[in-house]
Amino acid sequence: RILNEAMPSSVACGLRFSIAAAVLAPFLPQLNRAVVFPAVASSLAITVAYIGQILALQTVAAGKVGFICSLAIIVCPVLEVLFDGRKIDKTLMASVSLAIAGGAFLELSGGEAPGFGDLLAFTQPIGFGIGYWATVKLMQTYPEQAMPITAVQTTTIAFSSILWMLGAGLFSGSLLDGTLLNGAANPAAIGALLYTGVLTTALTRVGETQALKGMSGTDAAVILTTEPIWALTWAAALVGEEIGLNAIIGGALVTAACAVNFVGEAEGAEVAEDAESGADA
Repeated sequence: RILNEAMPSSVACGLRFSIAAAVLAPFLPQLNRAVVFPAVASSLAITVAYIGQILALQTVAAGKVGFICSLAIIVCPVLEVLFDGRKIDKTLMASVSLAIAGGAFLELSGGEAPGFGDLLAFTQPIGFGIGYWATVKLMQTYPEQAMPITAVQTTTIAFSSILWMLGAGLFSGSLLDGTLLNGAANPAAIGALLYTGVLTTALTRVGETQALKGMSGTDAAVILTTEPIWALTWAAALVGEEIGLNAIIGGALVTAACAVNFVGEAEGAEVAEDAESGADA
């Protein structure tokens, strides 16, 4: 939101991901050619989600955008059930229900009517959900390719964002009159770009991809449901958004969703291990 106030969204997105791509560029030569197409395809879905998120933040509260993003917890299980043969169990249903209820308490109790910004925000769960699911499958097949996959995904997002930036600049005339990057010239904007480009994009993407080696897309989406909590916290700290009772209740429900999911998976793994030990005996 701070960057959106300093410069057009397309410029903020293009510069942010260009910085992130530059940080991760040294890993591109290590990329296995077999993963190029699926990595690029998954990153196109993530690109749509990021651009939708940035546009939505112009008119929708950061916390509400965060809740809508957390609905990827529904997209990932649907993809796993449809394409991976996953069965719908009580743990999955409980964690999804808690996450949705928590998100509703967090963001949908303010009485604000939905608008076009909300529609743009819904590109997040679809894009990120597909991206997480596809990346998990890549990491299961090529676990040693975590860094190169992250690099090619970030580069693809950066390239798409630059095209958006240049197209928007051409349409507005700022590209032709040389004012396209004026908003990025002040120290505050430079600091924000470095922070979002390096810390919250490059390093976060590396952490996400590394974590996806050992979890399903649904696990990743359940963790993603904590995003509204962080969005509300930082929005309150930086731009003065209020945190009320609904946020506290919602945060507790979202945390419970994560706990239910991981406890259920741990119990399932323990049962499977006991069964295997019994078979060996």
